Amino acid sequence: MLRKCLPRLYLGTMTFAWKQASSFVDDAAALSFLTTFIAAGGTHVDTARIYAGGDTEPMLGRAIAQLDRSTRSKLLVGSKAHPSEPGGLGQDGLHAQLGASLEAVGTSSTYTNRTLSTRCWSPSVRRT
Repeated sequence: MLRKCLPRLYLGTMTFAWKQASSFVDDAAALSFLTTFIAAGGTHVDTARIYAGGDTEPMLGRAIAQLDRSTRSKLLVGSKAHPSEPGGLGQDGLHAQLGASLEAVGTSSTYTNRTLSTRCWSPSVRRT
């Protein structure tokens, strides 16, 4: 049986562009974090639309854009939907948030694998 395993290590980006962090993470620091993580064998990067008021994903996108295509293709970038965003967690809201996340990171599934998850239950989402 083929079993997919989740990695034990993720690069969290919550502090990218967040002005209230103890040390501000600018574009240069974000790229340094990302390249160090990749050099250590990391492939999974965690982000969210709401981090740093929406500024985290564009900063992550700028860092990813500086990587060569081969390295970018190995990354799995996961983002999260949030009920406070337009459309909430309904089908239209999830589609809108995924589109906004892809645009903010400046990517498509052609070179960076993307996942979208929710962090809280919503009665507007059908369970299948």
